Amino acid sequence: MRHDPKFYTFQSAYLNEIAKFHLQNAFLEEETEDQLFRLFAHVSLTRDPRATRDMVPAEVWANRPPDPEISALEEQKAELKQGRYRFQGREDEAKIQALTKEIRNKRAQRNKRTVKDYREYYFYNNPTWALETLCGKRETVKRNRTPPTAYTEPPATLGFTKPEVELEPASDHFPLLMNTNQCPECIGDERLTLGERAFRYSRPTKRNDHFDDHHLEAKERAEQLGQLIKCTHEKCKDVKLSTVDHFRNHVKSVHKIVLRPSHQAQERRARKLMHRRSRNSG
Repeated sequence: MRHDPKFYTFQSAYLNEIAKFHLQNAFLEEETEDQLFRLFAHVSLTRDPRATRDMVPAEVWANRPPDPEISALEEQKAELKQGRYRFQGREDEAKIQALTKEIRNKRAQRNKRTVKDYREYYFYNNPTWALETLCGKRETVKRNRTPPTAYTEPPATLGFTKPEVELEPASDHFPLLMNTNQCPECIGDERLTLGERAFRYSRPTKRNDHFDDHHLEAKERAEQLGQLIKCTHEKCKDVKLSTVDHFRNHVKSVHKIVLRPSHQAQERRARKLMHRRSRNSG
């Protein structure tokens, strides 16, 4: 078995150092340990399945400007061929073949550079795109799907009587001083449930994202049309405001809710639009 005293028993017989696989595993038709280790080393949980060999979009290939060097070589080749398809046996045959080979090599090099540049562009910007997508996710309102249990009065024959319940006065569900994580628009929307109107987001940034995505555009449209802007809070229904900035000042001074300024809202809207365009083009 060619025992090698410097290694383990049968090491030289069962491990072929040139072929890079175990003879014993190959005979038993099993995966070799070395091959499995190489496989696991190249597998990553963070691997992007979209980063394939042919990941360059068709729009990138179509919008590439012409290469001046390749164009010059093609013009030189066309002059030598003089519009003829066959050039075998002509005195310029060797030069035409050399130009054809050079053009093919330069096209391959250019395509390789395009793939390399796009992969660098993709992996450089993809983390930012992913974070912006996650930040743009709306934190949904938690809904209680369990219906309230109705009280059923037991039959009188069993000797039970309905307990006397002392009714408490209705509590103030919507105080003027709101929680900093509540939406100043949803709290007065009577189409929502009580829990949805009083819902609190995890932090003010998420509340501002919700307000900008679902309420800001309607208020900006009302300002453009010269309409008055209302505060939907049930204690401020008589308040009429002329601009969106007046609405921001109102909810800040009265309800202690600090909304995102107009310039920051516009910058966030522009970033989302750029990300959407780049994602559609990719």
